[in-house]
Amino acid sequence: RPTLGLVRLNTTRCLSCSARLSKSNFDEKGFMGDDALAVREARKKKKDEAANKKMDPELLLSRKERLAKKSAAVISKEKLENEKRPTYTYKKELLEGYLPDTAGAERRTLLRRDKDIFKLKRQDKTMEVAHRRHYLEIPLSVVHSNYMKEPEALAEVALTAIHYNIAKDVFRQEGLLLTTPLCIRYPNGDFVQRGNLVEPAKAQGQPSFSYTPANDDTLYTAIMTTPDGNIFSYREEVLHWMSCNIPGNKIAKGDEICAYMPPIPCEGTGYHRYAFVLLRQEARIEGLEVLPRRDLEKRSFSTAAFIKEHGAGIRGLAFHQAIWDESVGDVFGELACGEPTYALEQPKRFFLDPEQSQAVFKRRAYLRHKT
Repeated sequence: RPTLGLVRLNTTRCLSCSARLSKSNFDEKGFMGDDALAVREARKKKKDEAANKKMDPELLLSRKERLAKKSAAVISKEKLENEKRPTYTYKKELLEGYLPDTAGAERRTLLRRDKDIFKLKRQDKTMEVAHRRHYLEIPLSVVHSNYMKEPEALAEVALTAIHYNIAKDVFRQEGLLLTTPLCIRYPNGDFVQRGNLVEPAKAQGQPSFSYTPANDDTLYTAIMTTPDGNIFSYREEVLHWMSCNIPGNKIAKGDEICAYMPPIPCEGTGYHRYAFVLLRQEARIEGLEVLPRRDLEKRSFSTAAFIKEHGAGIRGLAFHQAIWDESVGDVFGELACGEPTYALEQPKRFFLDPEQSQAVFKRRAYLRHKT
């Protein structure tokens, strides 16, 4: 076939097959002869034979055979890794008052454990069908309990409490170190987490207070308090519930100092913070006065002063927010004081009638002319 003029002049490589050609391969009119075609075919054949020798034998298999072989290799590799992989166990220091270090090997162990859980869930065909048909239900109580067992959960609770000034307003300190996860749940099913909103109407019943103690002989103090809304002393909190000398996690065997009172955020005061605090006692606390149920003024309390006086240590914390609703009036009706109501005072606006406006306009015009 005819070639370009550059090939006829000085080019020594064919533009179609990249074979090196000399001037003798072309005739006078620039066409390739039979010898040049034979050389090109021979070199192409030699190149194909070399490529076939280097070809992987797996490429000659069918697609189904390749997939089966790959799956067997992956399964054998995962089985070998599972045999070498250590089982995850929570550190003992988590229950003794120290946060475990999640960096390094332990962090990788956590990620491997989560990966194994996800893999098992994906293999469950029933769960896959339920998810696709939109009737898969996730038990939030199980999710919450499993999450609170994670080492990162306590750190997130502490950071959130610092952000909401719980550490500053309740404990009178800047930082906060928590070691025991708390599970607070109201009778209607609402959990107390990290500043979530709970309506006062849904918090009329006393919530359940559960945790994992260091041992059964340790004494604890459980408190529910709010740094907002004390109408008698703005420097103190309002104590909603308190129980001392709790052996382990047996709340019923503790000494109840203050009976439970539902949240009472006053109307017009916005969101109130309600904190549940777990304190570890050094010794048994005696001589505390049992507060009357209906006397709101005697419920003024300072958590920081109590910790300093009895040498207690902060172990757990959970808090939620609440805003006024109609159930607050019912609680104030049971107390020995009326329900206060707050509102923003709007500044008074003065309006002028047409005659007064005209007089003001003339006065301003006179002053401008005079100046």
